[in-house]
Amino acid sequence: MSSPFIYRFSSAGHYFVYDVNTNGVFDVDKAFYDLVEYVDWKASPQSSESTHVPEIGIRAPLAMLHEHQEQIDEVLSTIKELNSKHGASSANRPLSVQFPIPNYELPRLYPSLVGHLILCVTEQCNLRCTY
Repeated sequence: MSSPFIYRFSSAGHYFVYDVNTNGVFDVDKAFYDLVEYVDWKASPQSSESTHVPEIGIRAPLAMLHEHQEQIDEVLSTIKELNSKHGASSANRPLSVQFPIPNYELPRLYPSLVGHLILCVTEQCNLRCTY
């Protein structure tokens, strides 16, 4: 059981979800915004083989479930659709992020005395790091 790797934020009365795995920002409604953080991904066996089909549920406080009871099925189907089409709302968490230059090439790239330090910045940062 694990929750999606997402960040929620709101601005000017609009609700957004940032999906780390797809690097996408989605404009969502209030029900989706409230419930997505309580989504629970589980893998259940589809057959006797080793294939698995993900199932989702919502483990939210009772008051929130009552507030959004009419939208729960719609939210779950939207999450399944986003996951199947775009890979969004996945619970995947990267284990490591590698520097783009292999360690064995680093000594060749700089002389014994470092004269300049260059910071390698990427445009693909999507808050995968955890501290």
